[in-house]
Amino acid sequence: SGHSRSRWMGKKPFPPTNNDSKISSRFIEVLQQVIGRNNVIKNANASMYAEDFAYYQEKMKGIYVHLGVRPAKKIKMYGLHSEHFNPDENAMKTGMLAHISYVLAECGN
Repeated sequence: SGHSRSRWMGKKPFPPTNNDSKISSRFIEVLQQVIGRNNVIKNANASMYAEDFAYYQEKMKGIYVHLGVRPAKKIKMYGLHSEHFNPDENAMKTGMLAHISYVLAECGN
């Protein structure tokens, strides 16, 4: 048996992004009411994200969601970090509607 030592010289990795299940369920419920059940896709395959958003979640509960932005007639599109990424900007309206509707629902409106 050998003995060795090591020291990590890189940057501290991002913490895992961890959606709060209660907030997530409520957000899905509100979103289904606003844009229709068929337009909300819940990813059944859990993924482990390491986003800087996780630093917020260390301070308070939250959720990290994806907004579908592929134009309707496109089958394939470039990824988010590509210089060729060209989303359907109308999707931003849906994203704003989703978040505003959730906040209003939580405020009792």
